[in-house]
Amino acid sequence: VGLCRKRHCDGPDGISTFPNHTCGSPAIPKFNITDSLAGLPKYVRWVLSDIPWLNGIINDALAWHRLEDFRIELDDVLTQSFDWKLYNSEARWLVGCWPPQRFVVTDGVVRFPSGRIILRIGDVALVVSVYNLMARFKSLRAEIECHG
Repeated sequence: VGLCRKRHCDGPDGISTFPNHTCGSPAIPKFNITDSLAGLPKYVRWVLSDIPWLNGIINDALAWHRLEDFRIELDDVLTQSFDWKLYNSEARWLVGCWPPQRFVVTDGVVRFPSGRIILRIGDVALVVSVYNLMARFKSLRAEIECHG
């Protein structure tokens, strides 16, 4: 059995260099997990309700990309009205692979009924008002990390 820790998984015990390759499988195991993910949108909305934290995460990412003069600020209305639904969500994995390949494939819709996004570039601020913004996605793939 291998060892698995957050963001680091190794291969089976006793093997120092496990092959690093991807593989395909004609019969990819999958399970419908749409019902299991039903509470996720509510949880995400709760996490996003911490506006200072969310704006900090966004701006830290911009700084990491060396966009120090560019800032983004979301308002409370945008995150409180945020809604999304997932449809046809499946957990899938490829068998016999290392590193493990586990992911969720899902369809869904994201809605922002109203709110504002402020884009700041230096001393210039551009306010974008959002009304009934909706985005649909099909076969969105999200990797599943190992736990530990």
